[in-house]
Amino acid sequence: MPNPFPRTWHKIIFVGGSTTECFHISDGKDWPSAAGAMLKKQFPRIWHNNAGLDGHSTFGHLVLLHDLLLPLHPQMIVFLVGWNDIGITAGNYYDVNTLNSDR
Repeated sequence: MPNPFPRTWHKIIFVGGSTTECFHISDGKDWPSAAGAMLKKQFPRIWHNNAGLDGHSTFGHLVLLHDLLLPLHPQMIVFLVGWNDIGITAGNYYDVNTLNSDR
């Protein structure tokens, strides 16, 4: 996949479960947008995106990372992990059913 951004831009992607996705919060008011806006003050050439998916654990994050995010060549990926990782040893229902991967 070709990189649509000039090399001078900083690309940051935020990854996590529902706390990152912020489905019930208006666009621009979620924590990834707030963090991106704060960073943009110091780094004007910044592009940030929210890759949060409800219910995802670290297992789902890894599939997302390899299949979709790394080809974008971001300079930084910020992970918020926690509740969805408690007591699991494999991908959960959301990890398996929201990503099309053989992982």
